[in-house]
Amino acid sequence: MEKPTTNQPTDLCIIMHAHAPFVRQPGPSSHGEEELHGLMADCYIPLLRGLADLIEQNKAVKLGLAISPILLHQLNDPVVQKHMLHHLDEAIAQAERRLEAAKGGDEHSAYLAQFYLQLHQRTLHVFEKQWSRNIVAMTRELVEAEALEVLGHTATYPVPHLYDRPTLRTQVEVGTIALMHMLGQPPSVLWSAEDPVTPEWEQILKPLDMRALVGTANPELRGQALSWLSEARQTAVITPDQRLLTHIRSVGLGYPGDPLYRAPMLIPLDDGMLSRDGNAYDPFYAYARARQHARHFTAVLTETASNGQPLVIVADMELFGSGWFEGGLWLRTLLEELPSHFRLVTPSTLLKRHKPSVVVPPQHFSGIIDGRLSAAHRQLQAAVAEYPQAYGDREQVLNQAAREFLLAQSGDWDRWVGTPGADYANARRSDHLQKFDWLMQLLPHETLLPVAAREFAALQERDNPFPTLNYRLFGDFER
Repeated sequence: MEKPTTNQPTDLCIIMHAHAPFVRQPGPSSHGEEELHGLMADCYIPLLRGLADLIEQNKAVKLGLAISPILLHQLNDPVVQKHMLHHLDEAIAQAERRLEAAKGGDEHSAYLAQFYLQLHQRTLHVFEKQWSRNIVAMTRELVEAEALEVLGHTATYPVPHLYDRPTLRTQVEVGTIALMHMLGQPPSVLWSAEDPVTPEWEQILKPLDMRALVGTANPELRGQALSWLSEARQTAVITPDQRLLTHIRSVGLGYPGDPLYRAPMLIPLDDGMLSRDGNAYDPFYAYARARQHARHFTAVLTETASNGQPLVIVADMELFGSGWFEGGLWLRTLLEELPSHFRLVTPSTLLKRHKPSVVVPPQHFSGIIDGRLSAAHRQLQAAVAEYPQAYGDREQVLNQAAREFLLAQSGDWDRWVGTPGADYANARRSDHLQKFDWLMQLLPHETLLPVAAREFAALQERDNPFPTLNYRLFGDFER
């Protein structure tokens, strides 16, 4: 493998994104949280543990992390953590039952049952004993070790072109406050890589001291990693390389579709017995293939690098575990064996070392916002104007109304339109808006009556993200 001709190493910026909708269940039953538990067990815990191991080995780890505040709040929630513990206990019990059933019979089934038993036991040990059930605290340790750089993120990940500038700015402000509170680092780059980049972002980001955003792959940029958002040349756009994304995202053309890899898990706690080609899954050969693919990717990086231009890779964290079971090992091997002619950099370091030379082609998108959200927004603005100095019960009601409004704005409910989850998404949005309407009806009462107070306390416990949320951020004024 020949190194790039430049004397300086090629800067490689890897950015991971993590998001999940608000699915927290406040009671003893965790029904509805299953997919979140799967992400925690198969992706977040092993991936973060792997990064911590690399740091202990004195490996240079520098990655960008865009994690949605609504996901962080759930990972930080004691109820979700307790439910996760039950999930792992059940996974271990299930593996033990399968191991017992396979004794004296199919050797490969016993081998796989033993593999999963040890895997779940190790995950439980890390989650409960080493991390005290707190994935967020471990993430913060990696941030403080400068292995991860936190990217800015909207609070509940709305689809940007469906909203006006004040709404998006409030979403970014709430998200930034939450990220700083839980991870301790003020972001200087915003995540927006799943949606079209429009020049309007510049007027939102500049007052918040953010000087760049991560955008979608754009073929018109011809592989350039950096561009300007507008002719004003004040806000940069970091763009991933589409050629590299194909290798790690595409099942049909990239690594995840290899026949040796484990078939996708269709339901939580699936047995994981089959590989993608329909044969019996063998983790020994699948893991060996993941290491081969990581080494192949270093060759691809070398071929792609040219003239000192940086390379940017953007991937959903779900890919490294849940979407591609062996993906976490692939990433770890890549980081362990990255050739010396590449240098891992965080997004902010990338911006310090390289300057954009072109303006991103303008993108103007419009969409039809759910009319119920527009009406709720006007109601909330009017309430802020009527009660700018609310205190006591009324202030708490207004804060909870703002919380329900944010949850109703969640982009998941829009992105699932036209999918099998559309009915569920519409029901979830309707549920939050109904709660919002009920809260608006309580505002004339300075002090809640006992029955309403009990119902309100139950709602606060159920929908509890963004505990420091201030309803005044939703006022009808420019900040």
